Amino acid sequence: MVESGKPLLQLPAYEHPPAYSRAPSLLAQSFCFSQIQPHASQGFLPGGYVSVNPAPEYTAFDETLGSFELRLPLIHVRNNHGETRPRYQLSQELTKSGKPWRLKIRRVLPTESRHLSSPPNASSSKARIVEYDDDTTLYLVEDHGALNKFKSRSVEIRGRRAKTLPGIIKVQSGGRFTGSCDFLHMTKSLAKNSLKQETEERIQKYGYHANDDWEKKKLFSTTSRLGRESKLGWKDGTGKIVATERGDVFEVMSGVDQKTKDALVTCFVAQRWASGKLRWNEATTMSCEAPELIRAVTRRN
Repeated sequence: MVESGKPLLQLPAYEHPPAYSRAPSLLAQSFCFSQIQPHASQGFLPGGYVSVNPAPEYTAFDETLGSFELRLPLIHVRNNHGETRPRYQLSQELTKSGKPWRLKIRRVLPTESRHLSSPPNASSSKARIVEYDDDTTLYLVEDHGALNKFKSRSVEIRGRRAKTLPGIIKVQSGGRFTGSCDFLHMTKSLAKNSLKQETEERIQKYGYHANDDWEKKKLFSTTSRLGRESKLGWKDGTGKIVATERGDVFEVMSGVDQKTKDALVTCFVAQRWASGKLRWNEATTMSCEAPELIRAVTRRN
């Protein structure tokens, strides 16, 4: 118990640059369903308990680490000693019929990571959670065919922050079971415009097509297995291996910058989401019927 007269220790309100930390609170807005769902917390500590004791000394993980593990609704990063900490957080939105519609990803703040990583204490029934903060979303993944039963699946990724890739990332899956997938980076073309004579001639001959205003290049592809291993290789546009995938573990090669790493992790979960391989038994989902969501936490014994 803290003695009277001694001030409580206060954590700094921001521990990231403004691009990642616009909200001063650890807990973001509440989400709600029309009825309470079990295991609906956005991020939680296994066991569902909060320690009443002070948190242990926290050592921030190296930002250059590239070993990630999918633990819905979180993505953990692993250091060389096998220790893991939450690094990314996911949030899913469903259509009225229950089909996956949108997937959002954000980086977990250091204070939130410490909150989730602190050891549990069985004397408290309050679950340790960090709710999803829309204001810090890095990328939005959307299936444009989810709201129209006559339209086929069309998955696109858009950056929501200044430090994300511009334009659109188009996901082209080779099939549910093949594992192959291409990610096309589409940006507005500055060279192609209606004032150029060749552009006018093309429009007169073939008609106007909106896709003509976009430059396309292959960003990543997952089309190769690494030898006899069960790992799936991820290549960049030049054909260089930049990451490997095996089950829920995603390894980004050393030397990859943070912007590309964020894009790789997003494409990894987007591909799993688009192929129906994400299991949301522990995560909150948002129905587009309700503008707000209510969170519910079920204590686990």
